[in-house]
Amino acid sequence: MESVLNILRETAAAITLWRLDLAVFLLTALVIAWRHARLRRRESPDIPPPPRSLLLMLIPLLGLGAAEAATHLMAGLPAFKSLALHTLLLVFTGWLFHERLARARVRGKVKQLSAHATGLAGELEKSRAAAAGADRSKQEFLSLVSHELCTPITAIGGLTRALGEAGLPPEAQTLVRHLAREEVRLAGLIDDLLDFIRLESGRLELRRATFCPVESARQALGGVAGTAEAKHLELRFEAQFSAPLQLEGDEGRYRRILGALLDNAVKFTPKGTVSLLMSWEEPQRAGGRGRLCIHVEDTGPGIPSAQLDRLFSPFSTLNPAHNREHRGCGLGLAVSRRLVQLMGGTLTCESQPGKGSVFRAELPLPQAAAASPAPVSVQGRGRMLVVDDLEASRLVVCLSLRRHGFEADAVASGEEALARLAQSKYDAVLLDIHMPGMGGYETCRRIRQLEAGGRRTPVIALTASISRQTFGGCVDAGMDAQLQKPLDCARLSRLLAERQAENGAPGPASR
Repeated sequence: MESVLNILRETAAAITLWRLDLAVFLLTALVIAWRHARLRRRESPDIPPPPRSLLLMLIPLLGLGAAEAATHLMAGLPAFKSLALHTLLLVFTGWLFHERLARARVRGKVKQLSAHATGLAGELEKSRAAAAGADRSKQEFLSLVSHELCTPITAIGGLTRALGEAGLPPEAQTLVRHLAREEVRLAGLIDDLLDFIRLESGRLELRRATFCPVESARQALGGVAGTAEAKHLELRFEAQFSAPLQLEGDEGRYRRILGALLDNAVKFTPKGTVSLLMSWEEPQRAGGRGRLCIHVEDTGPGIPSAQLDRLFSPFSTLNPAHNREHRGCGLGLAVSRRLVQLMGGTLTCESQPGKGSVFRAELPLPQAAAASPAPVSVQGRGRMLVVDDLEASRLVVCLSLRRHGFEADAVASGEEALARLAQSKYDAVLLDIHMPGMGGYETCRRIRQLEAGGRRTPVIALTASISRQTFGGCVDAGMDAQLQKPLDCARLSRLLAERQAENGAPGPASR
């Protein structure tokens, strides 16, 4: 009986100890679970709790209960009742739970970041596509606006020159001269606006060709000669070159820079002298760039030093009263400085009130490898077909061609051009690009299809604005060259001579 009581007492003690250990174990496990749940809510609220973490807690818990029951049933194995084993199992359970939660947090974060990165990549791609589309639309709009503005101005200039050569009476000649002067001023203003827009959008492209800086300077001086004569100003020009100089660069923009500097000097000089001085510094190594130095000096009222910084700001004038008197939108000098910087040079001004102003431009330009080709005679070079939807443009181009000895026919659309080419042979087709209906590119493709391996007629794009995009479109359509309005008949003759030399053509086409 005593042994039975002892067994019961030991069993009760074991059961009490087992319940106490189990209570401690459960309490500790719940504290660990609460801590990690709080950590998950605080740092990773969007991560769901790991579904198997509770099972990882229950397995050791059940194992502990089974071990306790077996211990007291066997009644004699104290090792299974040790607190060390309970503690070890408890720590192991907590570690497993912590490990599972940490892995779940990492996987959740990775998924979250991956989804976020995928979303950002999609948005970035959409933004890039939208920006590319907007950029293409902007460039197409700029090209269209450039064409639509420059084409009528070119036509006005050509018609004005034709009137000046028509032997009009003196009174009419005076009107024509005023018309030509206003046309030049309007053309310069439009060029400034278009170049400013191109510069602001980063779309201005510099062309490269061989030119004579002295000849270009004389042309720029001729543009301000009438205004200087009307104000009784003396124009001086000096080129300090040891030999005739040929450079490579954008002659049109170079002449624009000179024209803006000279126009500004003549405009704001009431009396005295405007001087243009040019010098050349040889390149320091073979094949390098030399430095063309340009000084434009005037005897005007000068500019206070505090206002020199505003001089090259767009749409900025130092004196609004002078702006109303001389007209202009304040873009000439601003565009000129940007053009000079685009060429890799500098444009500065030094001035003192009452002592005039000096503008200094330095342009790094490569020297031409050889002298420019001898002028080509432009008399009697064959038959031309002019294709342009604007009647004024057709008239101006045909007048220029006939004045230089060409025969010229004109049509107003691509369809008419195809019909005319099917009936007659021409030495070249001068084709406008922007036309309603069948445009210039499609017209050229149709011409190449009609030729089908036979005689290839040179097709030359004649447009008011030539950009890199326009050049690429002309090449893809099968055109042979591009010319910018107004038509340069000497350059046209050189192009035709080159084509004849390449193809071995015997001469102009016959009717």
